Amino acid sequence: MQTAKKAIIRDDVFYASADFPARAPYGVYALDMSGDSRVAFHGGAAGTHFSLSLDAVLQHIFEGRMLLVA
Repeated sequence: MQTAKKAIIRDDVFYASADFPARAPYGVYALDMSGDSRVAFHGGAAGTHFSLSLDAVLQHIFEGRMLLVA
């Protein structure tokens, strides 16, 4: 089975940015899995970089806000 290398955010996904939540711009992001059960997202339309817990990523996929692609 091939590992997903990209994610497409197609609905509202929020992440912690400084002292307030920020909405990730819709689009395609490169993924990077770190050893602390976090998934880093790089790129997107605005060059945004952020990370989410693995639990949050799975919830967004299950709810249809995010797709994983090879």
